Formats: sequence, structure tokens, C-alpha cells
Amino acid sequence: EISACLVGSEMCIRDSPLARRLAARRSPRRQAGRIRTENEPSHGLPTDTQSIRQAICAKRVRQDAAPQRTMLHFARRRKARGNREEPERMREHPQIAIDGPAGVGKSTIGERVAQRLGCLYIDTGAFYRALTALALGAAIAPEEGAALAALAERAAIRIVAPTVSDGRQYTVLAGEHDLTAELRTLAVEAAVSRVSSHRAVRTALIAHMRAMAEDATVVMVGRDIGTVVLPDADLKIYLMTSIEERARRRHRDLVAQLGAMAPPFEAVRDDIARRDAIDREQMRPAADAIPINNDHLEPPETVELILEYLRQRREQAAQISLAEE
Repeated sequence: EISACLVGSEMCIRDSPLARRLAARRSPRRQAGRIRTENEPSHGLPTDTQSIRQAICAKRVRQDAAPQRTMLHFARRRKARGNREEPERMREHPQIAIDGPAGVGKSTIGERVAQRLGCLYIDTGAFYRALTALALGAAIAPEEGAALAALAERAAIRIVAPTVSDGRQYTVLAGEHDLTAELRTLAVEAAVSRVSSHRAVRTALIAHMRAMAEDATVVMVGRDIGTVVLPDADLKIYLMTSIEERARRRHRDLVAQLGAMAPPFEAVRDDIARRDAIDREQMRPAADAIPINNDHLEPPETVELILEYLRQRREQAAQISLAEE
């Protein structure tokens, strides 16, 4: 896109998607260098074609530089794997792991990356919710760890692409029974944290998650994905967002849903801090994960960055394969 714009006409440059994104950017940190629309007052920043071309070039340089720096993460993958013998290649069906604390946008980003790749999106939290729904239906209490683990082992819980056009991100099945509508009920919300606290339950469900990632390209999001669930994932991403920004986004969503009944911003921020403290042990990034701070990135920008890292990873794997032939 950028190369075509640079060699094309002035209209091509002005009308490119990248130029429009640059013109529409409103982030305070980038306000001084953004491209203005024609209706905005002049502040001494030229708006001619040469300036737009320079802005596009600068954008390309920043995009190219970041993935090159993250190649250091890829170079550390073999060290992070210890003394394992498997070579640094990519699977035919790559595994992409996305980790991060609550509220960083893992579900939104993971779903969009999966859509771009045309592969399955797996939200690991849905497994625990599905098991909780099954346990409530079978009158198994959240404290009965052994019974829950046995249920998890025999229940054929799996995630597939949406089977109903109702806006869902995926369909969760137990056998052939669709559990998707039951995942967000108040009863499940109240019990899922206790159900997932049992080590035997986590072990059984992780086995299901790994099985789903064996023979198909997957984008898997949740907690401990890159360290526990898919420790050998082909690409590991760790999303980071400040507490203030996560609280701002969450509070905005609550105001849109509840209006005047929404809790104050301070209460939302305190709740996120509390959840971070509880989940601290599960928030450790993998040694070879690529950190992305999306405080000032919109979801489409984060998606593009992840896809660029995947392209770099594929190139590195291809080079290693050629060198070994």
C-alpha cells in the first residue's frame, strides 16, 4: 500500500487508508505530528503532498523497526525451551497464544486476529464456564473438586466456529449440546471462579484445550496460555495496558450499558487492581513472549502488529529450514 502510494499520484497518497488513519488520529501523545483535515485551522504544519509522503514514510519506518527489535524475542525462544531437542520451526498449523491481565482487550484482539487468519478463536475461559454450567445442571457443588475433575474429563467440551448468527464469537459444545447461551448466566458467574480454583479441574480442561490446538491453526487467549497451556506456541503475545486505561475503557462500557446506574470510575479502577492482585501468579509472561502495550493503540493497530510479528516469525522459521537442508 505504501510503496504504491509513494510511486503513484498525489491523489493516491492523499486517499490511501494509511493517510486517512494518520489524518484521523486523535491520541494526545501523537497530536502534534498528525496530519490535519482540510477543515482544521493551520498551526504551522504543512498539509501538502510532500508532508503526507513524509508522514507515511515515518509510519513505515516505525512499523518496520518494531518487528526487527522483537526478533530478539524469537532468538531467545530456544533458550526459553531449555534443552529440548525440537528445532526452531513453525508448525504447519501454527499456535498463537495471547496472554495478559483482565481488561487489556484479549478477546477483541484474539477474535480479530483469528478472523484475519481464517482460523479458530479459542477463549479458554469458556471451558471453565461450560464446565460450571454442566456442574450446576448435575447438582455438583463448586467445592467438590474430585467430582468436577471427573466431569471435566468425561465431558466432551469443545469450541467451534459460531453455529448461530446471533453475534457470538464462538459456539461452545458439550457433546452435541450447545452451552453458549448458558455461559454468562448469573449462576455461572457466581460459581466459575470456585470451579476453576481446583488444580485437577484445570489439568483436565487444559488437556482439552491442547487437543484442540494440535491439528488446526488456533488463536488462544486467556491466562497462562504461553507458559502452561501452549508452552511451545509458535507465537506468544503478552498484552499490557495500564490500570488507568483499563479502568477508563471499562467505565466507558458500563456507562453505555447502565447509564446513571454505572459505578464510579474509582470503584472500577479499584476492582481491576483487586483482580490483578488475585491473578498475579497467572499474569507472568512467557520468557519468549512479545510484550505489546496498547495504551495508545486501537484494536486494528494491535491486530496489524501481531500479524506482522507472525510474518516475521514465519520468515525466521523458513530461513532456519533452508539452512538445515
